[in-house]
Amino acid sequence: MDVSSRVMIPLVTPFNRDYSLDIESFKLHVERLYNSGVRYFFPSSSTGEMDRLGIEEVAQLVNVLRECLGDIHIYPGIFSHGVSEALSKIEYLDKSCDVDGYIIPTPSYFKYGLNSLYKFYSEILANTEKEIIIYVIPSNTGILPEPQLFRMLRERYSNLAGVK
Repeated sequence: MDVSSRVMIPLVTPFNRDYSLDIESFKLHVERLYNSGVRYFFPSSSTGEMDRLGIEEVAQLVNVLRECLGDIHIYPGIFSHGVSEALSKIEYLDKSCDVDGYIIPTPSYFKYGLNSLYKFYSEILANTEKEIIIYVIPSNTGILPEPQLFRMLRERYSNLAGVK
């Protein structure tokens, strides 16, 4: 198996001059990646305006990916400041898209401790059967979780697929 097929690519989100999604440029970009062997895609990534896209726009990108490329693995980023917002976005995407899992960044603004992060991710992991990848971005959040957090979560939740 070509190693590029197991690499997950964080996708940029192209925009038109009026700030609407530039779907044609997006299609060209993902088709080029696919043709080079990539099969795992991360729309709504930190390089793809994760914190600025509306959930409808994320769904549109996911649906374009699926329609264009078919049998690929899609893990959209879900930016939120709290559990209910994250779960609401997951529920929306579960109903309107075909995704393999989600990438959930550490919440920002407030500095969460070990117990708070455990509760945050536990609520999300317990409320979806989809795979979850935790996205640690200490330069943006000011939080670098202890490895103990991931061990505790993995012992309890089989859908914790990884940490980025």
